[in-house]
Amino acid sequence: MPKGAESKLEKDLRSYMESQGGFFPKSVSPGNKGWPDRNPSHWVCGPFYMEVKRPGKESTPLQMEVAREMASHGYRVYASVSQFRIGKEIIDDEINGVPASKRRHNPVSP
Repeated sequence: MPKGAESKLEKDLRSYMESQGGFFPKSVSPGNKGWPDRNPSHWVCGPFYMEVKRPGKESTPLQMEVAREMASHGYRVYASVSQFRIGKEIIDDEINGVPASKRRHNPVSP
């Protein structure tokens, strides 16, 4: 896999989210390993979390554990986002308020 594939995906998703009027900031939580790396937010849907991975990679067991814990507190966390198409569909579904039963990709369950 080419070096920098994850950062390119993050850059492309950030550009897309910004083109929709939202933000796609890096999420940093010092001392808390496994925290999702992006915290997209849009005025329509509010904030949610996204773990962006380079193509072919999955979230680590620790990242999944943290995502499930966050989900148990009501946060929407999307894990293993490794393709632009998937990230775009998540963003579109969030902004458009697609009901959970009709989403193309669901957040992690507690």
